[in-house]
Amino acid sequence: MEITIESMAPQDRDEIVSIFNEGVQSGDLVLDTDDPGASDLTSGRNLVARAGGRIVGWAVVDRAGGSPASRTAAVSVFVKPGCRRQGIGRALLDAAGAAAARSGIVTLLSGVVPKNVLNEGRFG
Repeated sequence: MEITIESMAPQDRDEIVSIFNEGVQSGDLVLDTDDPGASDLTSGRNLVARAGGRIVGWAVVDRAGGSPASRTAAVSVFVKPGCRRQGIGRALLDAAGAAAARSGIVTLLSGVVPKNVLNEGRFG
């Protein structure tokens, strides 16, 4: 599967909310169940992964405390359930880290849902 990573755009909102909601319903994807559609998801550090013209995953980098001066941020990565274990999450995490570094962020924090033990090695 060929993956492209690009900045999130306003027209991506429905697809990313759908992936998020699939994760909430399955109980194995998210720590925070607030609807991402209510947020501004189109900053340069927020990314989507596309395969075959459709969004298969996304990542969000939020500066700690919402302060533009903060050099610490939280990163969240979401992958469509049927597309997991294909390197999409790793590609998004790597791209989000690079985008964060370009923005002056030096520390990324993340949490791993207990049921999602496959990700523990990514956040060691």
